[in-house]
Amino acid sequence: MEVVQQEGLQKKRKLDDGTSGTPVSGDSEAAKVQRGRVWMDDGNIILQTGQTQFRVHRSILSRASPVFRDMFSMNSIPQPSETLTDGCPVVHLHDSPEDLFFLLTAIYNPSYTAEPIKKPPRVPLAALSALLRLGNKYEISLLRKNLLLRIQDKYVCSWDNVNFQFSMFHRSTVADAAYFDMANLLYEEGVISALPLALYDVIRLFKTADILAGVLRKDETRATLLPQLLTVCLTGKEKLENAICEMYKWLRETPITSTCRYAPCRGTFLDIERQIFRPATKMGYALEFDWDFIFSQTTGEVCGACAQLADQKHEDGREEVFATLPYIFGYTSWDEIKKMDRYPLQNL
Repeated sequence: MEVVQQEGLQKKRKLDDGTSGTPVSGDSEAAKVQRGRVWMDDGNIILQTGQTQFRVHRSILSRASPVFRDMFSMNSIPQPSETLTDGCPVVHLHDSPEDLFFLLTAIYNPSYTAEPIKKPPRVPLAALSALLRLGNKYEISLLRKNLLLRIQDKYVCSWDNVNFQFSMFHRSTVADAAYFDMANLLYEEGVISALPLALYDVIRLFKTADILAGVLRKDETRATLLPQLLTVCLTGKEKLENAICEMYKWLRETPITSTCRYAPCRGTFLDIERQIFRPATKMGYALEFDWDFIFSQTTGEVCGACAQLADQKHEDGREEVFATLPYIFGYTSWDEIKKMDRYPLQNL
């Protein structure tokens, strides 16, 4: 995400990484306040959250958000005699600096606040979560529409799309608190068709203890699943473990092909079974890994006939687990769960 030059505006805009420690003025108290990553040299108002300030344009934010417009009214902002920094009034907010950075970057980027496009660019999960949350808070309707299209792209109910995302590493393997926030937001926003994949991401990336206790965000606050989702997630985890056991039961067959005469095949498949289930079932093996990756994790060998059949059994198993994912999390089918969306994504 980048702040981009808006057409027709000849404005010098500066972005820094927010880590240089540059104070906004010279006195000792102000030295504790840092300049944020969005700092417009010709901005006329400063937003401060915590010890981070962002210098922006009142008119641009007011045009994007009725909440900002009301906030910037003469009765809402500090008078010049009260609080000025670099000649600008300072408005204090209670969002995290990172979340506010994502929001301001989106407001200055037309692709987020213009009419939605059908194939939006991908957005990091942390940014997507923050933007949906703050887009609702500040009532930025076009931003919300664009974000829902990005959610549709990330959580589309299609095995071909999900398989492509995993094969191209478009679905993260890094545990992040944003996964908890995203699942909660999808539930609260009524994007129910996206919940099975969102909860699967939580299960594959976090241990049960972390799901129960929650995980820390970068700002040291704790992200936890909503009580309604926590129960669904833990129950779904048990169902998914059973589905994975069923999916890989063929690994225990001797041999998996009737024509196999190659002795190492049996040992190799048992080694792969241990790789998946010991010391505990690894949830990523439900959908995340193709057979080439799984086979690359063992030093064993298999004959050509067994290799071909194993690949087919594995792909059939992945597709079957995906088809039953709504059931695993307490719903019926993908077709039925799409009807539960508050705002059908395809109508945006």
